[in-house]
Amino acid sequence: MNDDYNASTIPEAGLLESSTVLIDESELVSSGRKAARRKLSNVDKKVVLVRANPEDWSEADRIRVGSPSSLLAIASVLKDSNVPVEIVDFSVLTKDEEVECLNNLASRDDILIVGFSLMSVQIAHCLRIIRKLKERRPDTKIIIGGIHAVLYPEETCQHELVDYVCYADGEEMMVDLVEFLSKKEEGYPTHIPALLYKKNGIVQKNPVGELPEINDLPYSPYELLDLEKYVHRSWHPTDPTHKTRYFDILTGKGCPFRCTFCINALEDFYDREYRGMSAERILDEVEYLMDKHGAQHFKFVDELFFVNRKRLMQFLDLVEERKLKFTWTANIRADYFTRTYVDRKVLQRIKDSGCVFLTMGVESGSQRMLDFMKKDMKVESTIAAAEALAEIGVTGGFSFMYALPGEKNEDVKATFKLIQKLYEIHPDTYIFGPAIFRPYPGNTLYDLCVEKGFPEKKNLDDWDLMGKIDREWGFSEAEDYKWVEKPRELPYLGFYGKLAYIGVQKGTGIVMGNIQRLLAVVAKYRFENDYYGLPIEFFLFKKVMPYLQLLTWTSLSCQNGGKAKYSETM
Repeated sequence: MNDDYNASTIPEAGLLESSTVLIDESELVSSGRKAARRKLSNVDKKVVLVRANPEDWSEADRIRVGSPSSLLAIASVLKDSNVPVEIVDFSVLTKDEEVECLNNLASRDDILIVGFSLMSVQIAHCLRIIRKLKERRPDTKIIIGGIHAVLYPEETCQHELVDYVCYADGEEMMVDLVEFLSKKEEGYPTHIPALLYKKNGIVQKNPVGELPEINDLPYSPYELLDLEKYVHRSWHPTDPTHKTRYFDILTGKGCPFRCTFCINALEDFYDREYRGMSAERILDEVEYLMDKHGAQHFKFVDELFFVNRKRLMQFLDLVEERKLKFTWTANIRADYFTRTYVDRKVLQRIKDSGCVFLTMGVESGSQRMLDFMKKDMKVESTIAAAEALAEIGVTGGFSFMYALPGEKNEDVKATFKLIQKLYEIHPDTYIFGPAIFRPYPGNTLYDLCVEKGFPEKKNLDDWDLMGKIDREWGFSEAEDYKWVEKPRELPYLGFYGKLAYIGVQKGTGIVMGNIQRLLAVVAKYRFENDYYGLPIEFFLFKKVMPYLQLLTWTSLSCQNGGKAKYSETM
């Protein structure tokens, strides 16, 4: 990635016509089963749903963590089916609280099954929890779901500590499994959709079956959480003056796009199509949480909240009709800011409905790389998005990454040039990353990395890298990036590029702001000349950054017992 850099101008862009074929709204209607939910009786033991920590979890992460949406969804259906359920979320516990909680879990005899929803980065902590439980009570039943189980169902189920694996939606499946275990019948759960289990040591895989109707999900049972540990947050990523009672709501699943770095691009992925709640169902839950828990701000955590324009317009109509007053955040594609999808009139209505922050994954400032990733989007769309958000006064969030196979030095520098332009257009912009690309399984880009020599993990224990996961590299090391000429320089490239082009963000203190401005001069020289010898600034920041992040997020959250000074901008 040290090719000579030929600077190219980033084109100006006004409001663009759509560069992407939009999804036909008729294709977005949910087609899952819709049936009256049965009520179980005589379930005398509890289901315990657990969120384990990523291996690189920090104190700064703990005090800004969002609620476990997937576990809440499963718990809502279990609760509605008369199944005793509780949620144990290690991500909000201190070290001492974690030890106490784990000892308590291991000593209990009232647990029917323990379930985990896992990303790959949570596996090490999950296995430590399971070992502790199995040491004390070897007959404890364990089920694993979540994205890792979707990617590696058979490999996950083969592990000696795992009894069951769910590789699709888990809400209705868990009711089926609880009923099976409670009856203590002989045989195997051959009738339960999307379930894996072992029969005589051989993994058996049931078909997915029909997916449940998302509109039928009960409201999230926030009462199962220590609510005050989640809801006191600022909706703004850096500015603590916007603290509010903050709730997460999952209003849809799936994504119809084909980005090659994403699991949704898999041809056989069970959830390729978007399945969303109706606008009425969304706002019913919004009103419920406002009335019951004093909710003020909502983050719609769907991968793509705006994919169904008809639902969006119904949502805006109902907010106005019901005269609801709340703020909200969601993900959007940059190429939705068009005359045919989200024009200035619609965007004004979006803001008037309470939207304060829109985030989008734009990934790169290089059109060549966007085409390579099959983003089906133009660089100009990102610029148009920033212009639209600046004009209307909504905070924008843009995520980027670098170090992909085939990426050249000029592509990386085009990304940072684009970031600089976004800040010039819209100063109230937040940049996620740019992060070093992490090859995760389940997409064509990962397969390409493996072809180029990236080490592939085959079983659950391969992911058990206790204490070896790095914030910059994830599960990997510099040597794993065979397609990069100087992989050890990748962290320097990102660090100095950020200092040179991102500038001082909203909410940064005076001292830190002055330090960043001073270092930006050095950073720009290093970045533009590809000179990373003796990167003293990098190592200094790496030492102090955990403390700076902790200070920042303490000011953005009141989880540690302070009283939130809530935003008045509702």
